[in-house]
Amino acid sequence: MSGYIHHVPGRLRFKLLQLKGQVRRAEEVEKAVRQMKGVVSIEANTITGSLLIHYDVAEVESHAFLDGMKKTLLQFGAINSSYSQLNASSCFTVGSVVTDKLVGVLLEKLIERSAVAIVGALL
Repeated sequence: MSGYIHHVPGRLRFKLLQLKGQVRRAEEVEKAVRQMKGVVSIEANTITGSLLIHYDVAEVESHAFLDGMKKTLLQFGAINSSYSQLNASSCFTVGSVVTDKLVGVLLEKLIERSAVAIVGALL
């Protein structure tokens, strides 16, 4: 993969090496994305290779929007075929895995401290 993607409903960020230093390509991508249903705003940064899109979740479903974005970015060569397996579920999965791990660690620490407090109270 040539970058990464971060997605929460209504906000989508691509980090794309293919946009770094490519002002004309970034402008073409911005123009095409602006015409997509539900787009509220788009901002391409050719210094960082970042593409930030805000879209209206009431107007377009996240899965459909992400699929449309993939097609548009492939058309302009802003992404390569390694993104073809990307879908909205995989974007959300990353967040849920992190959340699950964080909750697990917090519960573990809470139980650990409770056990120490109980032992301390007994002594």
